[in-house]
Amino acid sequence: MFVDEEQVYRLARLAGLTPPRHAWIEDAAATFEPHEAVVVKGLGEGLWHKSEAGAVAFVEAARVEDVAAAMRARVEAAGHRWIGALVCEQIDIAKVDGLPTEAFVSVAERQGIWTVMFGLGGVRAEALAQLAPPLLWPVAWVSPEEALVELEDHFLGQTWLGRLRGTRALTTEAKLETLLRALWSLAERAAADGLRLVEMNPVVLDGQGTPRVLDGVGARAHEAVATVPVARPPAFLSALVAPRRIAIAGVSARADSPGHVIAQNLAQADLAITCIIVKPEAET
Repeated sequence: MFVDEEQVYRLARLAGLTPPRHAWIEDAAATFEPHEAVVVKGLGEGLWHKSEAGAVAFVEAARVEDVAAAMRARVEAAGHRWIGALVCEQIDIAKVDGLPTEAFVSVAERQGIWTVMFGLGGVRAEALAQLAPPLLWPVAWVSPEEALVELEDHFLGQTWLGRLRGTRALTTEAKLETLLRALWSLAERAAADGLRLVEMNPVVLDGQGTPRVLDGVGARAHEAVATVPVARPPAFLSALVAPRRIAIAGVSARADSPGHVIAQNLAQADLAITCIIVKPEAET
């Protein structure tokens, strides 16, 4: 089930994140001054990328009614049930000339494990990910403090902290740690609320260096699944350090892929083990 931006904003605020000041269009006149610069967003059921459907506009607050009416027509023409128009304040984004400064953040349940993905964001997030792959943190096994160390070494962290040549700091380590703690809290709240995915793109820094969630969508699990703790078998640790069999699922033919590298390392190691490659569609 689709989770719209207003629901993500509400959940993000409860977790300690800072979305923009916002209101449904029906309440916009009481929230914004007529000449205030705002962003109008058309929310549609299953509409993950609003900009591609012409459902994002930067206008003065006095024009939101006309803009939203045209936006609704485009959203419905694209086959999405109209949810409503959300009016948000425009955020003054901290930037560095020539460098990307927007983040893509995903908090998702993957095969029973809640994971935070953190990387370069904006409309070119997929292309930028090839230049600087996103960081992945299983929240049960990695602490926000440990994640901060990795973020500081990432291209985006280096940019935000002014550690690249010719740049200045846009934020502080303390504010990034606060952001990460909020993401860990968001994972906990999303799980409790029956969600399986929250995507926020972009997350930016404002003029005070505070991370701000500008856009967000998500998905709710079709039905809640109770998690039951499973005790480790007695031989778990010995099997981990001295296995007799190892299975590798999804080994790619690409030499630089993780599965391929693991398989090559095992093939070259002097270990008395049986290695099983799980790749049903491949003959060899």
